Amino acid sequence: MLGLNQLSNAEKERLFQEDKQAIEQQLDLKNPEYLGAGSFGRVYRAESNDGAYLAVKVQSQEQYNNQEFAAADVLNTIPNNYFVKTFGKKDFGEKVFLLEEFCDLQSLESATNLGLIAKTSILMEFLVLFHEKGLVHCDITPSNILFSSVEGQESFIPKLGDFGETTSLQNINNSTEIDGTQFFFPPEVRQRRGDYNQGIDIWMLGMTLYMIASGKKIDHRSYGLLCVSGLVPPTQTEDLSKSQNELLLDVNGKKLTETMGKDFVHFLSYMLNEDPKRRLTAKQLLQHSIFTKNLTGNIDQIPNAYAEELGLKIDIKKQIASQRVSLV
Repeated sequence: MLGLNQLSNAEKERLFQEDKQAIEQQLDLKNPEYLGAGSFGRVYRAESNDGAYLAVKVQSQEQYNNQEFAAADVLNTIPNNYFVKTFGKKDFGEKVFLLEEFCDLQSLESATNLGLIAKTSILMEFLVLFHEKGLVHCDITPSNILFSSVEGQESFIPKLGDFGETTSLQNINNSTEIDGTQFFFPPEVRQRRGDYNQGIDIWMLGMTLYMIASGKKIDHRSYGLLCVSGLVPPTQTEDLSKSQNELLLDVNGKKLTETMGKDFVHFLSYMLNEDPKRRLTAKQLLQHSIFTKNLTGNIDQIPNAYAEELGLKIDIKKQIASQRVSLV
């Protein structure tokens, strides 16, 4: 199946209409609205009969078998709310329709306030359980961290989504190359050292948090420096070189320890260790003081009252899909 960028506008429109028709007729959902596309397929928002919004991901059979199989059967067995849940799937011809939780807010990429960055670190709770299942996400980026309202409460939480590049630890151990967004890959992947592990996810989440916290664009020289020296803990500043000190500054030259807090930067340094053998695991990171001492406030949920301050918009009319929704 050709990618969207290989299709003419007329072919794209025809494909979208075919998808929408199948969503209405085969899934019995209403008002499908195209949201976007990527290597994972196409995503639509649709309504169930009880008015709940759902996300419908449309993939080819080949895309589903090659990219989703490692995670699809185990994700919903994980007792955690910090990931985008899948409610079911249905095959229709050469396409697979995945019915997923719809996140009503923007992604971390859209957030405008640094206060949201530290909150996102609670995704570590999910990564602990996810890694215990022997899986590696391989594509943790700002656009794949979404925010969703908590049903029945005046708050919202971050969720990790897009498991299209997920693979098993066994597969990644035997690979020299992996798929995903290369900019966020750790040094060992960029250098094709092989013998990879779940530290890939730790580095990618660390890079994501660093990128948003520092405000540095992808062409900033700091990212090259990170792959060479990692992020050195701020407690060692007396021994740092000029380039290492540069990594502890944001794009405006302000110290990250002042804009984000020393504890958070210390936490990041454990994630952004250039040596995968010294990089902490998700389980080890969960013992850091930002979790055990709750230094970032109520770390489980973010009150809706903070949404505007954080650059997000709450749609109070939005309803969240529940486990009542299923595919037959």
